[in-house]
Amino acid sequence: MARGAWCVRLLVLATAACSLASCGSDPTEPRRVPASIVILPNAPTLPQKSSKQLTATVVDAAGREITDETVTYESSDATILSVSPTGLLVSIGPIGSATITVRDGELSGSVNAVVTLLPSTITVSPNPVALQTGFSLQLSVMVTDANADPVSDPPLTFTSSNPALVTVTEDGYLTSVGGNGTATITVESGTLSTTVPVTVTQVPTTIVVSPAAMVLTSGQSQAITATVKDAAGGQIVGAPVSFVSSNPSVATVSSAGVVTGVGPDGGTTITVTSGALTATVGVFVGEAPPGTVLATVPVAGAPWGAAVTATGDFFVTTVGGAIDRGAFPTYAFPTSFAVNGQALSIAVNAAGTKAYVAQGADAGGATGIAIVDLATNAVTDLIPIPNVTNFYVALSKDELTLFVGTDNNLQVIDVASKTIVNDNLAVGSANAISRAPGSDLLYAAINGAVVEINGTTRTIARTLPVPSGSLQETAVSLDGTELYVVQEGGDLIVWDLTTNQLKQSVAGAGGFGIGLSPDGRFLYVATSYGGDIKVIDRASRVLLRTIATGGTPRRVAFDPASGIAMVTNENGWVDFVK
Repeated sequence: MARGAWCVRLLVLATAACSLASCGSDPTEPRRVPASIVILPNAPTLPQKSSKQLTATVVDAAGREITDETVTYESSDATILSVSPTGLLVSIGPIGSATITVRDGELSGSVNAVVTLLPSTITVSPNPVALQTGFSLQLSVMVTDANADPVSDPPLTFTSSNPALVTVTEDGYLTSVGGNGTATITVESGTLSTTVPVTVTQVPTTIVVSPAAMVLTSGQSQAITATVKDAAGGQIVGAPVSFVSSNPSVATVSSAGVVTGVGPDGGTTITVTSGALTATVGVFVGEAPPGTVLATVPVAGAPWGAAVTATGDFFVTTVGGAIDRGAFPTYAFPTSFAVNGQALSIAVNAAGTKAYVAQGADAGGATGIAIVDLATNAVTDLIPIPNVTNFYVALSKDELTLFVGTDNNLQVIDVASKTIVNDNLAVGSANAISRAPGSDLLYAAINGAVVEINGTTRTIARTLPVPSGSLQETAVSLDGTELYVVQEGGDLIVWDLTTNQLKQSVAGAGGFGIGLSPDGRFLYVATSYGGDIKVIDRASRVLLRTIATGGTPRRVAFDPASGIAMVTNENGWVDFVK
């Protein structure tokens, strides 16, 4: 061979080597051996005169796909099913079955393909459909052949004639999105179709009133706007609405919802009704308390509890273990004396001669009820209640019994013998106890409920469950018909004591302490988280004032003569508020 021919051969070999490298082949990797053919779907069915695609994958013994393998397809009965070189099955006409064989050299696999009758009927349930606005419903669809046999996995499409009224998903899930009216849902499967009439009706679910509360002077008028809405929040135009005042002598309301203050000063509630739905608007007529802070007096030791006697003597207890004393009309504490432990609550007898102080634990301090002679401002005795923090103490009307709320339970102490006669009247952390004016019924907030106590029999009369939350101080209306419970950082709960039912929840009007003004008209709530005092009209539940005090207001007590409220603030002062 000539030298030139050898050069040409070497050039060809080099070019071939470069070509292999450019294709990414790895000559060191052994060729994988086909082991089986995976055919999907593995049991194909298709209606007459339709088609379905098969896919065939050649894999090795480990189940890994081997690419670049060429397969062929073959039908055992081409009069029923033909199959293309790419695996497309085509129903020729009659029903029946054929075996489809896929080959890769000597390797083969097969599936049994079945031709079913053409779909002849499409049935939808429910049909027709009635929906409320804002509600949804799933359509159920069945496609059957001429023998009434279900067609497996038929293709389905859904279309709404009015998507602004009713929407439908690709799975047949209906949702009414607003308003009254009708629509048609068209359901199709191949050449088959059917329609489903849908009727959407607005059903009243809420009444929205504006304003939610009113403050009027005598003769002044203001209109209530009432909007009736469905579940989707859509307005129901033309829904009938009526208005009724609970106390027309305070404020009247017209059939159109115009409220007019009549007087005398006071509160009423306008009830707005549409069918079975109701909403309320609180109305206060007159002059609200001025909400003036008359004095802010520094007090050492974190002021906590508060009490005012019928003669105007006032007392403040402190976490630091002291009792500070003064008298209206001054706003000063000229007297201060110590107790041996945290002083968290104080109850004073009607004569103003003796005080009982709930003494909590501190470093070296005893726990129990300290008895104080108010003539000498001296602690004369201690009724020990070991191993607990005593949050609150209250006297029965006859002053023969002390009720003590601790962090574990509610205890009963006989005043005369200075002994605990029941150390487990109720179980749980009792944060506060109040007595109904002129009554011997007391109310203790304990364990997410309020227990009503008969002070004479020293027994629990009933338990009033209230919404969950950290329940704090309680108060009772002058007529004894309503109980007020504040949730720390939550709401003001109003309980109807005559019907034993929750009457109302005033959102965001909760706190730590609560006091009823001497005339019974106003509730003063000390909001420990907000650092303010909320003044609420008791009759209408209208928030009249928010008095910013800062710090952490704790308890509220009133001077019965002047109506001035004394509010202790744990951050180191006492506010006197008019």
